[in-house]
Amino acid sequence: HRIIRVPTSAQTNLITFANSGTTGSAGTYVAGDIKYIRVTNLDDTNYVTLQLIDASADTAYFKLAAGQTMVFYNTSLDTNTNAAVVASFSTIDTMQAQADTAAVDLEVFVASSQS
Repeated sequence: HRIIRVPTSAQTNLITFANSGTTGSAGTYVAGDIKYIRVTNLDDTNYVTLQLIDASADTAYFKLAAGQTMVFYNTSLDTNTNAAVVASFSTIDTMQAQADTAAVDLEVFVASSQS
């Protein structure tokens, strides 16, 4: 559980995912051990853009309005621009955020089976 100040000037790394093994730094989790991730925008006015990025730089963007919460139950991602059926999922490598108009605080809670 962390509260992270997210500026408008640059993307801020919220979570990094490892494919296996142990993790050695705060905010890094083994992707297969994730039970759920909850991100809450604690601001009462401004939105934030969440970016989910995989190893090949495929990126999904989500708008998280003031006071809203998003929950993710796994770390799988697939993106395409041609409305094709999902070909295969890849693992998210990072979750980043960038505030729109003014800096916001995000509450990030990760439930993981890591010990």
